[in-house]
Amino acid sequence: MYVREGGLLSDSFEKVQYFCLKGFRTDLFQPAKDLTAKISPEGKYIVFNGFHEEFNFDKKGRLLASEIDLLMRMKTLSKGKYRNDSRHKWKSWEEFSSALVITPTCGQKEMMDKFGIRSAAVGKSTTLKKEYKHPSGNFCMREYSIQ
Repeated sequence: MYVREGGLLSDSFEKVQYFCLKGFRTDLFQPAKDLTAKISPEGKYIVFNGFHEEFNFDKKGRLLASEIDLLMRMKTLSKGKYRNDSRHKWKSWEEFSSALVITPTCGQKEMMDKFGIRSAAVGKSTTLKKEYKHPSGNFCMREYSIQ
């Protein structure tokens, strides 16, 4: 199992097996790749990933919450910035130009309320710039410019 062709301990593992953090079914991760394709590598994003929230515990996208963050962080690593919002860490949004709100459905009340409260707390106004609804119907990503 481990040393056979394509086995975990063999030299050919990465050539034969496609491995993601959650297993070998790469198609399961396509929505994370699709969402990541919609952001700019130069973007400076503060992020509200609703799939990390307890009220979205039962939603289909929940399993991809960390993969979405990881792929987007990697895409913006050299020229941009991608940080999940935290009221303890980010007292100001001065270093960010956009906010991303990622939810199961566009305009999800709980996330929009949270986003509105945080925007007011840091003294910023936001304007909807783009909206992307994933074809699966399980993901929505909105990008807001920060003023």
